[in-house]
Amino acid sequence: RMKKSTKPGKTLVDIYEEEKMIDDLFNIVHKMSVSYIYGYEHILLPKYNKELIKIYKKNILTTISRCSSRNEYRDLAYQIDHIINMKDSNESIEEIFSNIKDSYLKRRPAMLDEFRQVIKNINKYL
Repeated sequence: RMKKSTKPGKTLVDIYEEEKMIDDLFNIVHKMSVSYIYGYEHILLPKYNKELIKIYKKNILTTISRCSSRNEYRDLAYQIDHIINMKDSNESIEEIFSNIKDSYLKRRPAMLDEFRQVIKNINKYL
């Protein structure tokens, strides 16, 4: 009797990653959730740095209005810190902070507190 395999077959994304088909990989992955994109960032980053920053920035700006707990604020701070550490991200970081500074950080002291704990040199952006 043959044993049924429990390991799923390769997906197109797996094949693109394996074959280093960066453009095809990006074309599929960029439409997925940000947490999924993070998993392929190591391959996509050299070529798609600017595009990934845009995706992450958009995600942060749409997510921030729904955040209401310290854990969510901390997660957001880690996402922003991640972008800060990416090449050529300064303009995007300044945009993020100019969008959230008055509307969120001043009205939500807990958010600012979590951001201060995670993001080094946050005062540079405030």
